[in-house]
Amino acid sequence: MKRTPVALLWLLCTLTGLAQAQTASTPVNVASFANPNFVNGKVAQGMMFEIFGTNIAMPGLIQPESFPLQTELAGASVRVTVGGQVRDCFVIRTLNNNRVAAILPSDTPLGTGTLVVTFNGQSTTPVPIEVVAHSPGVFSIASTGSGPGIFGDPLARNQINTVFNAFQPGDLVDAWMTGLGAAPFADNILPPGADLGYDVKVTVGGVPATVSFHGRSAGCCAGIDIVRFTVPPGVEGCHVPVIITVNGVPSNVTTISIGPNRGPCSDGALGLDSELLTQAEQNGSITLGAIALSRTTLTVSGLSQQVEQVFELNQDAAAGGFHRFTPTDLQRYRGPLDVSTIGACVVRNFSGGQFENTDPIVNATPGLEAGAMTLTGPLGTRTIQRQEVGLYFQSLSTGFPGGLPGIPSLVSDSKSQSTGFLVAGSYVAALSGGVDVGATSASIDVPEKPVTNLDSIQFVPRDRPLRITYSGTNSADWVWISGTSIINVRTNPQGAFFICRAPTSSGSFDVPTDVLQLVPPSEFISALKEEGAAKDQSIPSGALMVGHGSLNLFSASGLDQGSIIHTDTDLKTIEYR
Repeated sequence: MKRTPVALLWLLCTLTGLAQAQTASTPVNVASFANPNFVNGKVAQGMMFEIFGTNIAMPGLIQPESFPLQTELAGASVRVTVGGQVRDCFVIRTLNNNRVAAILPSDTPLGTGTLVVTFNGQSTTPVPIEVVAHSPGVFSIASTGSGPGIFGDPLARNQINTVFNAFQPGDLVDAWMTGLGAAPFADNILPPGADLGYDVKVTVGGVPATVSFHGRSAGCCAGIDIVRFTVPPGVEGCHVPVIITVNGVPSNVTTISIGPNRGPCSDGALGLDSELLTQAEQNGSITLGAIALSRTTLTVSGLSQQVEQVFELNQDAAAGGFHRFTPTDLQRYRGPLDVSTIGACVVRNFSGGQFENTDPIVNATPGLEAGAMTLTGPLGTRTIQRQEVGLYFQSLSTGFPGGLPGIPSLVSDSKSQSTGFLVAGSYVAALSGGVDVGATSASIDVPEKPVTNLDSIQFVPRDRPLRITYSGTNSADWVWISGTSIINVRTNPQGAFFICRAPTSSGSFDVPTDVLQLVPPSEFISALKEEGAAKDQSIPSGALMVGHGSLNLFSASGLDQGSIIHTDTDLKTIEYR
């Protein structure tokens, strides 16, 4: 049966609720949901965007029945004013009283302006909009703007890439997206298959791919773009990051599954494998468990004006998660390490100050009862608290024994250090067992910290690659490089963070420019004001972390795969420029 354009459009545009505003929200890319304050969060000419609000549409789902699209659908319309010029947008869908999706006409002037939604004769308060030439966003299977993306096989139109249907190096791939840029034809018709001629680059697992087409989705969907590329050699895995850059503007980061053969993918010891995925298809689910030990060491100097003091804070923690995953869950899952490809990076947005990287798919899966958990190492044994069924967490840090930064009356020594719990040595995590997971233990060795160039980096330029060097990593499985930056810190914190896993043997890794551009420029935050100081001191709202990580597998009855992971990173506050 031939799939109609509106049916495929529904597949691409089924989104999760993101906001509960009293009036219409600032529009976002319908594929990426990128923050409007970030480089790829603006509205591009010819782009499909989404507005969230209150009472701006009819109940339920309403879509056009035919083309050409109109500027009003079921009483809802969207009007944009930029530079004194007014454009009525083409409404593509309304949903559940509170969401309207529309296409911005390609001839809308560039610049800042306002947007108004009108429903049944009542108009919202104008909200700001910034119109740009390019704002690429790739659709994701989970409709979250991250995780596995919607990548199709152009030779078999209904074949979508998943962990159960990996593509091979040399395969042609269609990335489904929006925000490529203006088109020289009407935006409300079924578009022709004309290449739009923009400068489009694609990296797959950090490796450049050959691009053969970039234009509207011919004969399918208004406002939907296709970027066709060839999977490059030398990349493989279940969650290989893909970034598409259009005239220098990077897209959100989604992932693609790549393997030597069509069928289930494999990450080997670093995540999922083809046998597990085949088992999930045959049995309807698999059970996965992960135990994570993490140390982040923050070194701060110079905050005290009366005492030259260096503070070293070790933030140690242990966590565990045990869940059941169906095949549908696994198609949307970001993987146990978020980025399974060594030599590549992912980027995530966050808001409200919640620096949270938990996969929403994991949060929605059933937890497994595994009993009590303890962790034993060189400094003794600690109980890891059970938060809920299948979820464990425990802070293992001891705080500042020498006082707090910026309070000289509590400081007497020249260096304060919190030892923490996760020193170098061997560790055993033990589970007492429960109705779902049997008693077991998992072991891992924590090596000495590597030597890196972190201390010598004064700021992070966002317009060129950032080189990280390291040594002493032979006993680890990968080098961990991550960073974050936040804006609107005092009022409405919003930010982005990146995670890269680099090979231990190379000795250096360049964080790509397109990754750094997705992190906003840092602000400066006032720190504690000391008695007698002329002014408040300030620290940048960015951070950079470099360290290493290791992974071992363990087994238990009732568990199809168990992983124990250790990461040890140094962190410094830093400005992203």
